[in-house]
Amino acid sequence: MSNSSRLPGLLFKSRRRGGLPWLPALAIAMAIVPVFAQMPPAAGADLSGEWAPRFHEDQPERIPGPEIGDYLGLPINEAARLHGDSWDASLLTLPEHQCKPHPSDYSPRGPANLRIWKEIDTPSQQLIAYHTHISWQAPERTIYMDGRPHPPDYVAHTWQGFSTGKWEGDMLTITTTHLKMGWIRRNGIPRSDKATVTEHLVRHGEYLTWIIVIDDPVAPCPITCRERTRSSVNSPRSTESLPRPREAERKRCTRSTC
Repeated sequence: MSNSSRLPGLLFKSRRRGGLPWLPALAIAMAIVPVFAQMPPAAGADLSGEWAPRFHEDQPERIPGPEIGDYLGLPINEAARLHGDSWDASLLTLPEHQCKPHPSDYSPRGPANLRIWKEIDTPSQQLIAYHTHISWQAPERTIYMDGRPHPPDYVAHTWQGFSTGKWEGDMLTITTTHLKMGWIRRNGIPRSDKATVTEHLVRHGEYLTWIIVIDDPVAPCPITCRERTRSSVNSPRSTESLPRPREAERKRCTRSTC
């Protein structure tokens, strides 16, 4: 038999030997494509990035600190007023206070830069958590996005607390419990360790609006609202001043409502 007459058979055998192994891979690939096509788009906006604080609002309170005895707009009782009137800034010179970080409900209102990044589960590519890092005192916080419940009340309280988040349209809503006793204003107005903090984060392009609501059962008024805006560090306008918000919005966001 000539080589030419044997050639088709050899080619056929080579196809059978070398071609069959890729068939399972092709079948898997064809099955994967519809799965990814059926996955819903990620909810909300991506908050990851470097964020710089803005000081177009309440600059004296956020940089040098509020005046002693200035409790305007805060729903306080006599115990909180006594705590504020007794507060002395020299406490911060004591060694045990010098390394104390801001609690997670106050640090976003501080003058330090903020980094936000995502934690993704590799096999499922689902969002597990957001993490934050504040440059001052370097506190890091985890905001769980996987639906896990909050721990029991007896679990230890920390400066960052235990946070879970969920998307409500394009707004990220965060609920935080298990916070150590902290402060609402840096002139002695306290926040108890029984408080539940709700935060709403909304991204508007290169700006991030952060609304903080503190529900403290110890306070006579359970809700305290603040609103601050951060801009992207990489934004060419990060050093520019934002226009002041309308008076109605400023009161709605910076004053407490009882």
